[in-house]
Amino acid sequence: MIDRQWRTLAFPEGGPRTHEETVRLSTYAQTGTLRSQMAVEIRSPFETVSNSVPFSVTCASTTGG
Repeated sequence: MIDRQWRTLAFPEGGPRTHEETVRLSTYAQTGTLRSQMAVEIRSPFETVSNSVPFSVTCASTTGG
């Protein structure tokens, strides 16, 4: 499951031009790899979408203890 929650970010004039945001992912698989892509969509003051960036999350079972 990929976090599809919208976030509102403000970039005041003269302030920082970057922002770091946490995105949470979950999978019900015990092993395997989830591959997807992520992009940024801007809605205001104009509409545009960034290039997407691929990512993967790999789940592996551990043995032993």
